[in-house]
Amino acid sequence: MELAFGSENILRGIDLSIRKGERIVLVGPSGAGKSLILKILAGLILPTRGKVFVEGENFHQVPSVRQQQLRLKMGMLFQKNALFDSLSNAENIAFPLREVRALGEAEIDSIVNRFLEAVGIPHAKLLFPDEISGGMQKRLGIARAMALDPEIVFYDDPTAGLDPITSRKIIDLIIELQEKKQSTVVAITNDMNRAYQLAHRIFIVLDGQLVETGSPQQTKVHKDPRVLQFVRGLSQGPLS
Repeated sequence: MELAFGSENILRGIDLSIRKGERIVLVGPSGAGKSLILKILAGLILPTRGKVFVEGENFHQVPSVRQQQLRLKMGMLFQKNALFDSLSNAENIAFPLREVRALGEAEIDSIVNRFLEAVGIPHAKLLFPDEISGGMQKRLGIARAMALDPEIVFYDDPTAGLDPITSRKIIDLIIELQEKKQSTVVAITNDMNRAYQLAHRIFIVLDGQLVETGSPQQTKVHKDPRVLQFVRGLSQGPLS
């Protein structure tokens, strides 16, 4: 799979297969294209060359009705949460339910309560996003991403800007929800501790390409000097 903007090749030779129920983490230098890969996998960006298969179907070749059916099996937490400031926390979670499901208000409210409870912020139901902390906003974004009970969940840097303790709790929450649902998770982070905590397999984006480094244990002792420099945070090396 490749992605180019004009004459500039951003991604090339991307080949990624993800198993159902797996937790995949993408890491790599800032600006390497991690979020672009996530958006291609989610069907938000059309690759310049290559195909995206979801449940064995070529996503960009199936009819639009089927595309929508596949999209409804996906949830996404965007990098900056993408919450609606003008909506209460409850209304933020209810938004996708009202958009795509023919549900009564009582049923929507029940689902909202369930996910607020699941992410540990039921007390913030009637507040607005700017009235809660960054960690709570992240939990709210996760609740909205999970509201449609997706089978595949994409997390774009779910611990960005959070302190180490809150970051660990957020990843614990993601794992807990994934294990309950047996969903498939694809996440981006530049925090290697959180990558090791979350991942079954880790991939690093380097020079527009995707390098599989394996399990957390395999990643820590990977032979590629670029990988070792990145995961160890070394100032000197081939990525300098």
